[in-house]
Amino acid sequence: SKWFGHFLEKIGAKASRTSFHSFRHCFRDALRRADVSHDMVLLLGGWSGGGTDQNYGHGSELLPAKAKAIAKIEYPGLELSHLYD
Repeated sequence: SKWFGHFLEKIGAKASRTSFHSFRHCFRDALRRADVSHDMVLLLGGWSGGGTDQNYGHGSELLPAKAKAIAKIEYPGLELSHLYD
């Protein structure tokens, strides 16, 4: 969190209500809009589901499913085409 705050200052993106925590909230909202399953949301965001099963079966075999879920995420109005020029 502290590193992220310094990073935002360095790139000129520091604003009120802009923090690592708000970034995580935006990410979770985007996953909901993309209709990503609850289990996958917990895996991608590193949130705990509260059950012991959260520690089992999350190896590399889930990478394709994670990539598919991430590909569904959209941030309307966010323009990043300049990154590909």
